Amino acid sequence: MHHLFDPIDQVGNWSDNPAFLPYQTQSPATSAFYPGQVTAGMDDRFDFQLVTGAWLDGRGLDYIPGSYWAFGNTHARNLNQAITTGSPSALQAYLPDYSQSQASTILTNLSRVSDHLPVVADSQIPAKLSASLRSGTVSVVATSPQTAAPTFSQSVTMSVLDHAIGSFSQASTLATLDIDFGTQTQGTGTASQGLSIFNRPGTLGASWTARLKLDGVSSAGVSGVFSTTLSPFLNLAPGSSRALCRCSPRRP
Repeated sequence: MHHLFDPIDQVGNWSDNPAFLPYQTQSPATSAFYPGQVTAGMDDRFDFQLVTGAWLDGRGLDYIPGSYWAFGNTHARNLNQAITTGSPSALQAYLPDYSQSQASTILTNLSRVSDHLPVVADSQIPAKLSASLRSGTVSVVATSPQTAAPTFSQSVTMSVLDHAIGSFSQASTLATLDIDFGTQTQGTGTASQGLSIFNRPGTLGASWTARLKLDGVSSAGVSGVFSTTLSPFLNLAPGSSRALCRCSPRRP
């Protein structure tokens, strides 16, 4: 069983409540334009997009905060009024490619085709791509009248790299590692074990894999018992490794 969440977390009594006016979806009309159309005006929240927790963790496929919108609801209207009483200029601010006249037409059409507003939201997709190259054109337009050539275009091509793959093994991706120092007699010295951190090449090969960065090293447990020569580093090339020594200091 999956728990579902309201992305905008608007809990309360939505019906005829002006506090929830920005989120209301029913009804955009006060006059019927087809048989059976509800004509109560905007007074309730009947339409939703609910998501699982995986869409709210900020990773991979995810809801983009602030993008949830009852389409056409600009908040610029009174309770129990048709969506057409909203401000076309306010809607135009949401739709910058539309003129104010076009925005006004959208409000009119919303009041005539349904008794509910559609709910829209934007989502992000994982950053990992299968493409190895992206291309496009950069265009520059100068506004200064003194510019001899006010327009300039340049074709550009960029590489898209697979993410770095940190691992304690070269053969497979190993995110955790147990180290056995054996049995050590107290006061007789130290025991050391060598190991390495690898940046394993991705599916497109080492040439298309990003370099690995280690941000920090921390320890847990009894202070002063274990030490390591490992320290933060930058730009570990794909297919290469960084060796370190894990040591157990002598106990008094």
